[in-house]
Amino acid sequence: MGYIGAGPTRFNTADELTVTGDAEFNGDLTVKGTHITLDSATVQTVDLGDNDKIRLGDGDDLQIYHDGSNSYVSDQGTGNLRIYANDLVLANNDGSETFLYGVNGGAVSISYANSAKLATTATGVDVTGTAVTDGLTVAGNVSVDGGTIKLDGNYP
Repeated sequence: MGYIGAGPTRFNTADELTVTGDAEFNGDLTVKGTHITLDSATVQTVDLGDNDKIRLGDGDDLQIYHDGSNSYVSDQGTGNLRIYANDLVLANNDGSETFLYGVNGGAVSISYANSAKLATTATGVDVTGTAVTDGLTVAGNVSVDGGTIKLDGNYP
């Protein structure tokens, strides 16, 4: 039995309910069906089961879900997945270890075991540790221990 206005009203499963104005449910709301459409909403928590997806866009272009083992943010549409922030931090689940840190208008660093190993600077990049590469092309001179080696075959 449901209560609409001042008196009780009964609905059978074939009826529709349209509410014009605000509605308040004092308890849980269970919706059985395949689609819920919200024009705008303020929600504190949305609980979904494994493999249930939040799908955004007319063609379900952006999907957010968990499959029981892994979590996904999946861009299924055309174009790029863009993440906008003043500063960007990719870290482990409790925030104690940073993998990538990008500063708005400044440096980007990639870390190993919470220690920056590759960082951009105003003049290029800094590598902390050993750089292992299967090839190297250098434009211009290379400075080694304060000296310069010319890579055009003319050595000092």
